[in-house]
Amino acid sequence: MPTNADMTDHVPTSPTATPSPWLRSAGRSAAERIAAALGLVAVAPILAICAIVVRLESRGGAFYRQIRVGRDGRPFRIVKLRTMVADAEADSGPVWSVGHDPRVTAIGRFLRRSHLDELPQLWNVVRGEMSLVGPRPERPVFTERLARELPRYAQRHRARPGITGLAQISQGPDASVDDVARKLALDLRYLEAATPWLDVLILARTFLPGPPPRLPARRSGGTAPTRREPASAS
Repeated sequence: MPTNADMTDHVPTSPTATPSPWLRSAGRSAAERIAAALGLVAVAPILAICAIVVRLESRGGAFYRQIRVGRDGRPFRIVKLRTMVADAEADSGPVWSVGHDPRVTAIGRFLRRSHLDELPQLWNVVRGEMSLVGPRPERPVFTERLARELPRYAQRHRARPGITGLAQISQGPDASVDDVARKLALDLRYLEAATPWLDVLILARTFLPGPPPRLPARRSGGTAPTRREPASAS
């Protein structure tokens, strides 16, 4: 399986990532909304069981909503199964989750490993706020910071965010801005190369083991997004 560095090296992007026509097609939007609605009906029993277990394990609601940044920078409320203790950021403020995060509950660890915590976002797809596949949406506080450090970060907002994506199946959770830069290269390359078949491959890889799908080579060269260096003191 390719390493993080290998994946970044193989996904050059143009200075301005032009989204594939597939990403903004009416056919894709309609197909995703129908699929998400059918998916919600199919997974409703699983969601009900998960919600009951979450409520029994720790204080707080089974679901939570959080503001994320969507297409064209528009904010929306994402819906997820709760995987952390209630008020997890009451003392720390907004921070990324880290490996072996003590705020994550026992059932939360299982939900994250199995991706079951993401299933309620099918409702966001039905509402037209998200897609099944696309760049993962980030919180405004992190979006503002990352846009300052990664000059091309805002380009990932040229398509609806996804429940899963090429970056998510290729790399682990973010722990640094450098991790985000590598994922950004994958996100922007996906925007350019997106097709119905690529979406199917990414969805399949989300739940089944295997290497990430290979993307077609660009006809013209490009560079992966780089981190903006801070100005030196004089």
